[in-house]
Amino acid sequence: MACELLLELSNVMNAKGYAAKSIVNYLREMRYLFAHFNDQNPRDLVHKDLVGYLNFVKREHGVGRDKCRLFAASASFFYKHIFRTELVRIIEI
Repeated sequence: MACELLLELSNVMNAKGYAAKSIVNYLREMRYLFAHFNDQNPRDLVHKDLVGYLNFVKREHGVGRDKCRLFAASASFFYKHIFRTELVRIIEI
């Protein structure tokens, strides 16, 4: 399922005219999220899960603000355009 979702994300971003590097970055962030929650359907993730994942990444990998913003933008785009849900404001950074 994750592969199909990532392909759909790539197709939508390409159709909207996103740069190739942006597409690669968004796909990478979503792949990491799916791997972290490998036992859950991405559609079942809720705001709390995404915030928890972001805090895990910050704590365990020591990432900075740019990485956090990239994840937030990637997840917001994904949930808005692929699942068409209103999880568009994951975290105000």
